[in-house]
Parts: sequence; C-alpha cells; structure tokens
Amino acid sequence: MKLKNKSGITYIVAFFMLFQLFSSCEKDDICLEPTTPKLNIRFYDTNQTTDVKAVEHFSLTALPGQQIVIQDKNTDSISIALNVNENSSKFIFINNNNTDTVVFQYEREFVFVSKSCGYKCIFHNLQANVITDPDNWIVNTAIIYPEITIDTVAHVKIYH
Repeated sequence: MKLKNKSGITYIVAFFMLFQLFSSCEKDDICLEPTTPKLNIRFYDTNQTTDVKAVEHFSLTALPGQQIVIQDKNTDSISIALNVNENSSKFIFINNNNTDTVVFQYEREFVFVSKSCGYKCIFHNLQANVITDPDNWIVNTAIIYPEITIDTVAHVKIYH
C-alpha cells in the first residue's frame, strides 16, 4: 500500500510541476503590424512634370557615415529609411558621378504599436532641401505628403 501511495503522490507532484512549467510560458510575440515607415521618392522629368523618369546609374549614400544605401541602379523610385534619432537626414544622390546633397527635415513622433512591436516613429512636416552647387542634376523637389505615416505612397517628387 505504501508503494501505491508514494506512486500517486509522485504523479500528483509531476502533474503540478508540468502544469507550472506550461502555464508560465508566454505565447510567441510576433510583430505583424506596420513599423516605422520609409520615405518614398519618385523621380520625374523636369520638362514633362507628369512623366516619371528613371535615373540611370543611380547611387545613394547616407551621411554622415558615407553608408552606401543604393549602388548603380536604374530606377524611377526609391524607399529610404530616415534617421529616427535626429530631426533630419542627409543623403548624397548620385547620377552618373554627378553628386547632389539632399537634406530632409522633419519632426518625429514615437507611437506605441503593441507589446510585440514596441514603438514606431512617424514623421511630420517633411521638408526637402537640395544643397546648391554649380552642377546640380536635381532641378527641383516637391513634397506630396508631408506626413509620413505609411510607406505605400510616394512622399516626395524629385525632378531631373
């Protein structure tokens, strides 16, 4: 009889230990919601302002660290991440070895998304300034959406 009693207690203790083990586990938190949106830029023909115009041999470098973001690509649009730690981001736009520096200025707002995603940064009052030099290939810029809350639309037009 003592063997059965010890065996029953062992099963009960094992059951409670397993229950505690599985009840203390949390489900995997996977972030399925949108995170910080990227800045979307479309390139347009300066002479036909409604016509999209690809940039050939386009490269993009982020400043100040000279990090290459895009290298030697033929494209009519790009998506780039803005600096969430500053109120501006500076990039060198390169077209066939002709470089133009563009500074994007904005206000940042951090929004709580969820426990699994944490916070995202959205950008307000976007402005784009091309630093003038004797040989600019970027003729003009236009802000389409000054609020960057999603990354499924073009926010800026660059005319060249």
